[in-house]
Amino acid sequence: MYLSALQVTWYQDSFQLQPTDRRLMLHNGQTHSLIIKNVQMSDFGNYSCLVTNSIGRDKRYIELSGKPGPAKIISSQYSNPHEYDLKWTVQSVFPIIEVRVLFKKIMINSSYHHPGQWHDLLIKPSQSYNSATSERTQSYRLHNLQADSTYECVIQTKNQHGYGELSDTFQWYTAPKGRIILQSNGGVFNSFSEVILLSILSI
Repeated sequence: MYLSALQVTWYQDSFQLQPTDRRLMLHNGQTHSLIIKNVQMSDFGNYSCLVTNSIGRDKRYIELSGKPGPAKIISSQYSNPHEYDLKWTVQSVFPIIEVRVLFKKIMINSSYHHPGQWHDLLIKPSQSYNSATSERTQSYRLHNLQADSTYECVIQTKNQHGYGELSDTFQWYTAPKGRIILQSNGGVFNSFSEVILLSILSI
């Protein structure tokens, strides 16, 4: 069966696009690409690609947005009894201006998990920026946690274009009362005695 060549048409918000100095429409064999250089505010919107040949037609959609991507929580799963250093990364070309942190304690017994009440915080932590990847890193210390407990949280970040999607749910565990969790490049230590022993062995 002979198949006619593909005809590919690109649209932005239902308006057909034409090539420009900033907007390139390329194809290599059966692969077609729309490349936008020096992205501007006017480039944000909903894009679609209409593909047609002698068999039929198909259309696919994608959104180009200036909003931040979903945050990725990268902090440890263990914390001191009453506080926790929450750390995350997020991809955003534009600075993050506000962060929403929702966290709660999970009540656990032998038969079921009983969710606690959500705590909803709006914070404005500092951020470091990697221009090569558009990735921003932020952190915030949570206080007044209960010892020997399980917590979970989600994070949502906001830049000048609005809020991004919620992060995946993340769980961590607070240490029993009186135990100190120390962070190290080599891992997590549960007591000062372990740190001293490892220091002696490394001499």
